[in-house]
Order: sequence, then structure tokens, then C-alpha cells
Amino acid sequence: MQKVTFKMKIGISLLKEYDRPIVEVLDIVKEAGFDAVSPQWTPDVCEVIERAKELGLTVQSLHGPYASCVGMWRRDKHKSDPGKEELIEALSVCRKYNIPTMVTHIWLGFDYTFGETKYGLENYKEVVDTAREYGVKIAFENTEGDEYLDALFEFFKDDDTVGFCWDSGHENCYNRKDLLALYGDRLIMTHLNDNMSMTGDRIFWTDDLHMLPFDGTVDWDNAVSRLKKAKQQDIINFELKFGERYSHMSYEEYFCEAYRRGHKIVSLLTI
Repeated sequence: MQKVTFKMKIGISLLKEYDRPIVEVLDIVKEAGFDAVSPQWTPDVCEVIERAKELGLTVQSLHGPYASCVGMWRRDKHKSDPGKEELIEALSVCRKYNIPTMVTHIWLGFDYTFGETKYGLENYKEVVDTAREYGVKIAFENTEGDEYLDALFEFFKDDDTVGFCWDSGHENCYNRKDLLALYGDRLIMTHLNDNMSMTGDRIFWTDDLHMLPFDGTVDWDNAVSRLKKAKQQDIINFELKFGERYSHMSYEEYFCEAYRRGHKIVSLLTI
């Protein structure tokens, strides 16, 4: 596949779903034409980062661990410390490999009542202070619990260590407001993907399909229009799931198609 050159580069997130080692998937991603990758936190993430660099791929960000993110908002240190320790460990990997950004979720789950934020903000301040010391940016991602996202951006409103990671699919099925209008001036990372929006009578994680752009209900003309008003990105990143929907395709076919869709969006952004 011939690579078309645009001013913006194209990146892809590396998820934990592949039935072969990610270091092998990297070769396919490189061959498809991607300029950059963003691995998820895994026990072998250093091997993935090193292989990506060998291939000449930019490591745009590291997606930090988030299984303990709800505990970050708790007063009980037995609940909050595991999340802090995981994030700080991920930040140390960013520092070691000169990865400029760590993405993190700030909430997990839908059955909650938004309440006290004091302890969560204090806990995140420790993480952000460490990130600043390490020379790494933290990108808070829109997920469930966007009230907590609002609280964090208000608390860190004057801190340029903190930025925004916009997930188009999460907004389409989880959030009910224009997050790029709110935080686009702090955009430092994108997770572009598609889904069918909310398909049941309540919001649920199974709607978060991470499909290829243009396969779902995201209004991409609107999304591109809003991205043009946000802080300009050097690399547009896509966070996509191979999954059952694309199982009829080989990895080579899938990543080439993902790259083609990525170029379509980049071409719209650069008009």
C-alpha cells in the first residue's frame, strides 16, 4: 500500500486483544504505514516500546493502568495507594523511554453517585507532581464519570502538565456533552474510534466497540469540525479493536484498512 504524506502523522493504540505477541503486530502496523504507536500498560510493555523504536515508530503515549482508578477517589489509603503506585510506575517507564504523554482513565463503572472529590484530587496531585518532575504530560481521558473529569480539569486548570485525551467513541456512547468544546484547548491525545452509540435503555460498557471510523454512528463531519477548533495535533491517534466484527480479515488487511480510514480523517482535517 502506497503511503500518502500529510502534515499530520497517523498513530494507532496497541491493545491487549491480539492472539499473537504485540511485538509481532508492530511489524504489521509499520508495514501498513502508521507513523506512531501508543501501547497499553502490560508486563512486557518495555519490550514493545523497544521494538517500536527499532522499527522507527514514534511512541506517542503510554496508556496507563486504570483497574484501580475508582480507588483513587477514596480516603482509605488501602484503596487509593494501589492506583497511585501503578500510575507512578507507568510514569517511570515514560521517563525511561522519553515518552511524552501518559493517558489515564479517571473512573470505571456506571452505577455511582458523584460525591466528595477532595481525596481524589489530592491523590491525583501526587501523580501530576511526579509527572512534572519526570517531564511527562498526563492526559485525562473522557470515560464514564465525566463529573470527575470536570473536577480534575477545574482543579488543574492552570497546570500545563495536565491535558485532555478525547475518545470519540466514549463520547458517542457514554457522554452527553461536547467535551471538545470544553477541553479542546487542552487536547494532547486522541483516541478516535466508532460505535453504535447507546443501544439499550441504559449506558453500558458493551457499547464501547472501538470500531473503525465510518462503521458506526459517530458524525465524523461534526467530529472533524470540532477537532479543527481544538488544539492542533502533530499525530492523530486511533484506538481500535480488531475483535469479532473484523475477524474475517487478516491482521494485514485490517491494519491497512485502519490506515486508509485514518488517512481519510486526516485529509479532512488538513483541508
